[in-house]
Amino acid sequence: MIDCIKKISSQTTKYHFCLFPTTALILKRDLINSFKKIKKIDFDHLSSVSEYDASPYRALRFVGKNRIEFNLKKFALTRSQDIPKLCRDSATFYIYRTESLLKYNRKLPKKTTYYFIDKYRSIDIDTESDFKFAEFIFKYINK
Repeated sequence: MIDCIKKISSQTTKYHFCLFPTTALILKRDLINSFKKIKKIDFDHLSSVSEYDASPYRALRFVGKNRIEFNLKKFALTRSQDIPKLCRDSATFYIYRTESLLKYNRKLPKKTTYYFIDKYRSIDIDTESDFKFAEFIFKYINK
């Protein structure tokens, strides 16, 4: 984005959006509402986020050839509803205050907020099966 901003000489534009073409289920209202949010709270960066299907705190890792164990033993006996909530970067879109993006050069500014995207609409279409799943979800949400 920084290279693009410099090439098109848009350094004085207050905000820049980065919207990925492989995230076809983003709605106009997502962009409008997220833009309203970042302006209202006067933050430098907004990232679209989604929930995990299962908490990464309960992830397992491979140990040797035939064994697995909890990656974080601290949470091995913790009920899922008692585990801290996390979100993931949905990699659908970002909004940057231009001067902050140029200053921090891809580092996450302290004043970063989020916009929640339903996990079913944050499909990153990289494969044919991703595309088929996105088509299915598109038909479902547009009934």
